[in-house]
Parts: sequence; C-alpha cells; structure tokens
Amino acid sequence: MNKSLFLYLLAILYSESAKSKNVVPEESTGEPLYFKEIISAPMCFYAEDNFQGESFCLTAPEAIDLYNRKDNHLNDRVSSIKIPAETEVTIYKNDHFNLPGYTLTESVDLAWLKKMGMAGQISAIKIRDSLGFCIQDCVVIKENKIELNRTLGKYDSEFGEINKLILMNFAINNESNFAVGFIDYPQIIVVGKDLFFYATEKSKLINMRISDNADNLSLLFKFNDQKLEFQYLEAEGTAPLNTPFWINTQYSSGNLADLHIINGIPDNDQGNIPEDIQPLILNKTIMAINKHSHRDKRGALGIAGCVGIPLLAIYNLVVQGRCNQLDKLVGASEFSHHDGEGKTQVVAGSAKPLAAVKQTTSISLNQPTPSMLVLAHLETHLHNQAVTLPAVAKSCKTSVEAIIAARYPRQTGMRCGSRLSILLADFTLLFGENLLDWTTEHLTQVLQSISEHGTTGYAGSDQVTESRLVAGVQEAISDLGLSSLTTLLEEAFNYALLNYARYFIHNENQETFSSPQAAQSLPLGDYILPLENYIHPAQPPAPLIMDNGEWVRPEDLYFEIAVIPGGDQHIATNLTAEIAEVINDWQQFYNQFEFQSDNNGSPLTTRDRTIYAAKITSKMLYLMLTDNSSDYQFVVVKLKGKIVSLLASLNDANGEESYINFSVTHPQYVLNPHQNGSVRGAGTAAVRELARYLKEKGKKTLSSNVISQPSAMVKNKLGFIYKGEL
Repeated sequence: MNKSLFLYLLAILYSESAKSKNVVPEESTGEPLYFKEIISAPMCFYAEDNFQGESFCLTAPEAIDLYNRKDNHLNDRVSSIKIPAETEVTIYKNDHFNLPGYTLTESVDLAWLKKMGMAGQISAIKIRDSLGFCIQDCVVIKENKIELNRTLGKYDSEFGEINKLILMNFAINNESNFAVGFIDYPQIIVVGKDLFFYATEKSKLINMRISDNADNLSLLFKFNDQKLEFQYLEAEGTAPLNTPFWINTQYSSGNLADLHIINGIPDNDQGNIPEDIQPLILNKTIMAINKHSHRDKRGALGIAGCVGIPLLAIYNLVVQGRCNQLDKLVGASEFSHHDGEGKTQVVAGSAKPLAAVKQTTSISLNQPTPSMLVLAHLETHLHNQAVTLPAVAKSCKTSVEAIIAARYPRQTGMRCGSRLSILLADFTLLFGENLLDWTTEHLTQVLQSISEHGTTGYAGSDQVTESRLVAGVQEAISDLGLSSLTTLLEEAFNYALLNYARYFIHNENQETFSSPQAAQSLPLGDYILPLENYIHPAQPPAPLIMDNGEWVRPEDLYFEIAVIPGGDQHIATNLTAEIAEVINDWQQFYNQFEFQSDNNGSPLTTRDRTIYAAKITSKMLYLMLTDNSSDYQFVVVKLKGKIVSLLASLNDANGEESYINFSVTHPQYVLNPHQNGSVRGAGTAAVRELARYLKEKGKKTLSSNVISQPSAMVKNKLGFIYKGEL
C-alpha cells in the first residue's frame, strides 16, 4: 500500500471528473430521489469488446427487456457498455428486470463484465439520470463519486446547524483493495481484512483489523460546521461483529464537497493498479440528516442502544428492521417539528428494512463483557496535545472539549484549562523529547528560572516556543504568583505523567514507543463501560494463584473488596490512612529499583517500562490518598486480609461519569508475576465492584483514556487484568 500513490490517483480522478450539473431534488421522501428532467447523452451497448460491433443506444430514462423483444436483440450478447457522464445503468441477468442486477456509472469492457459474471448474461436494462451518487448494488470499476452538496446542501438553510450523515455498505473479502475519502482528508483504505485510517497528511496511519468472517463493511461519515467524524461496522450477513466507535478528525469544510470511492490502490511506483483487481460492490448508500442532541456524548445509551451512534440507528433500521433506542429515524414532518432534537431523517437512499436477524456476535453490542471497557471515541485531532490536554482537563475539573472551545479560536479571559494547557504543551514541546528532562523537578526549575531570569535556562533551537512559554509563564506569575502557578502546573503535569505511564501499560506488546513530545500527536482512545445495563456477576470474585508454574483457582477463596469515597471521615469506613501507609511502602519498594534506559531516559524492556509506570502510579495514588478529595473513590482489594490491589477513579464534574485513573498492585505480583504465590484477577474484581458501586450512586458511565501506539492495531476493548494492575 502506497499512500502517496493513492493521493496521486485521487487527484487525477478528481481533476478528470466532470462537474456536476446544477440539479436539485424535487422532494426528500426517504425513498430514492427523483430529479427534474434533463437531457442526457445516449448510452450504447455493444456486441463486441472495446465498444465495437453491433450496437444499440438508449437515452435516460429508458428500460428494455432484451429477452422478451420479438427480435431478441443482443439478448445475452452485450460485451461492452459506453456510459456517458451523469447517467447510470442497471443490468439484469434475468428477464423482466429480475435480480441479480448491478448498477454501473462507468464504462465497462468485456474483461470487467466477466469479473462481474455478466459477460453474455445481460437480459434486461434500465438506464436513468445520475442522482449524484449510486444508491444500491453499485459496481465500482475505477472510481465512484458521491456529490454531497447536491443532496445535502439545501438542508443548512432549512434546519440550521445539523449533522449530515453518509452511510455506505461494501461487500468485502480477503482480496479487497479500495479506498474511500475526500480530496483532502480523512481517508480510509481497506486491504484484505485490514482497515487503515489517515486523519491528515502528516499523521501516521491507524490500523484496525476487520473480523476474518466479515463479508460486508459499513462506513459512516458525520460532519457539521464544527467537526468531521467517522465510524465503521463489520458484519457477517446482517449480523454486526463489532461495536462502532467514533474517530474524530480535523475539520476541513472546503474539501467536503465530494466523497470519492476508488477501487484498486497502486502497488508500485508507476501507479499501476493490480491486474487481478476485482469489481468493488457498493451494496447500499444512504444519506441522512440528524439534529444535534445535547445528551452527553458518552452517555450510557451511547453503547447500550443507538443514541450517539447514528450508524447503528441507520444500520439496524435498514438492515435489521429495528433499533431499540431514542435517537430514532423519523419522517420529514416529524423531523421538522420543534421537538426533533436527536432525531434522524433519511433524505436519500431507501430505508426499507430487511428481515430482522438473530444477534450472533460473541460480545453483544448492547452489553459488553463485565469489566471490559469498549472503545467509544478515537480522537485524532487534539492539536498535538494527546498527553497534556486530558491531564489539564482533569486537573482543572473541566472537559477537553471546553478547553478546545476556549482556545480555538482563542477567547479573552484565559481560564485554568486554557492557560495551563498552553503552558504544559509548550513545556512538553521543548523538553518532552526525553524523559530525563520531562520531569516534575525540571518543570519546577524552569518556572523558577523564568521568574528570576526571564529565560528557561536551557538554550534550544526552538526559540519561538521558548519565547511563548516564557511570556505565558510571566503573565501567569503576574496574575497568580509563582507558588500558586507552580502548584497548579505540577498537579496537571502529574496527570500528564500518569497518561504517559498508561500509554506504556496498555501498549505493552509494542517494540518501540514514542517520547512524550511525539506521543502528543498520537490518537487518544476513550473507552467506556455503560452502567445502565451493567449486571454485576453473581459469583464472588475469586483469585488465580500461581502454584508450581500453573494458575489455579483455590476453592472457597475470594477477594475482599471495599469502595471508599474520598473525603469520607466516618471511622468505620475511612481506611485511607491504612491504605496510604501501604501505598507508601509500595512506593518506597519501587523506588529501590532502577530501570534500564536509553540515552533519552526511555525504559528499554517491558519490565523497565513496568517499573517506570509503577513508580508514577504509586506516587500519584499516595498523593491522592493524602489529599483525600471527595472527587475520588478508591477500591481496595484484599486477599486473606492483606491489601493486594487498589484502584482510583475520578468523578466528572457533570455528575454522570467516573474515570478510572489507574490501579496499583502489590509489587511482588507485578515484578515477579510467575513466582509461586503471585495473584491475578484483583484488577478485574476492582473494576467490577467499582461499576456496581457507581451504578448504585446513579453514575452513567465508567471510562478511561488511553493513547494508542501509531501503526499498531487499535484496541477495541480495554480490560484491567494482569499488566493493567499497576
């Protein structure tokens, strides 16, 4: 796969494509659109290859049943078809226009008809004017284009700010080789059962593995005036195989006029398409509009049903005939009503449901495995601040979205999140290339140096960033004082250290890792466990214990688990002093170990990264326990009366969510996991008990943010077991 060749091919096809005619739909009905009559060039059908030999031509709209004509003219003899711009043809294998049939928008020769199984097999033909996209059973030979403004452009003036949705369903197999994207970005490339996503030209690819038994793939684009998002759904027949999640990308409204589908990605420097490339079948295209919903984007129903996941809403209605959710598909009159918030209206393409099918996925879309967090969003555009921006948001008790809204474009009256995010991002840009300088101690020294000398104290080549950091720190010191600013930045930086440690923990199988500076540009995954439908296991949590090289589950031995709210001063339940003492011992134990590192201070091996992460998490947990803020709750897991694991979660200011910050496990089980007596299962037990507790308290979701390694398979699910128990 060569990305630059794909871009070259897309540019050539784009430049050669004819400009769309100024044709508008008469009315949106949810059925295939009908356009005002236009005069089209004739479409011609030939008895020989390469558009030669005996022929006849038709002008849209027209249909002919070749088999039932008296002269049986060219029945089962068509060997090539010349298709003019702005027209399309559906060719049928059987008479009376009976299926199977395929719709074409590109001229086709004998070789392609053979690949389609239609050479010498065409018995009926329907031609029509193009709608600006192909609706159903479409064959893509080289390129197909969906003209979005032609169908969706009028709705902005009619309804104001709305989401515009484009759903496409493709037939796929192990030989699939196609791309879907805009003239700029984002772009999706499917090769076999691998899906590659490019958010921007400079971003590294994101790789998602498609299920081996998937035979069709749905792609959904959603965009409005603020952002562009994408998600996909794998299926075997009509049975979904994965839980869709949103990939948020950089918005470039000027390049969203047309969506291109390209069959065959060049596999050499000459830009040649593989000779054995097969026709790409676009099963269905649907366009819809959706009114914004003010419900939390990660609300419990976002996974439990279809709220916040329009792909499931449309897919389930169109393919399965049902969608048990609130964000329902409605007709034009209901969509226009004042209470239409959150509702979706299909405006192009058929929305008639097929027969419902029995769910066959191993992990239900409605009910993920207990303690398993499911990927809900993958953020690819955090302004190169994937490590620091979420850290500042937690420190300032706000959301990433709120900080971005206040900074881009920048507003007057800089608040906590806006100010700290800028300072911490610049500090990481200057000193995050290695872990020797990206430390709390160094941050404090830099702040002190700027306060006393007006410089960071470290000469570097990036004078622009250094000048910006110096000016920003001086302004903040003028407003807050050096001591207060240092306290705020150190707290936010501790969360950044924690984010980087989680990056190590949850990408443990990777061979190479990015520095904090480089990790700023990586995708950030938002994993959630919806609590509304969470069912706590009936059986008490039992440990696995290493015994002579085997993991065994002793009879009648269970974990003892307690959730302790932060700030709780009730003597019977407040164990924070006892926990703090244990964590302090663990922290001291970890500090005795030195990890091997390269010249930049980065840990070399999995064990080294484990020690690095454990030092950070144990320090952070000790600070949280000492602070004992009511914003947290702590889950204590004991075995035979001894604390073996602790987990901390932070409650969101909205009162509906809680974030898993991290878990810390007894050093003996982390550093010597295969030693006799080592314990597994404490992390899973802690998450399950936390979920039960939070649901009882009325919380809607339990979530965690994890940075994804570039060029690696993105995790669809996040479990807190074994290596996650740090």
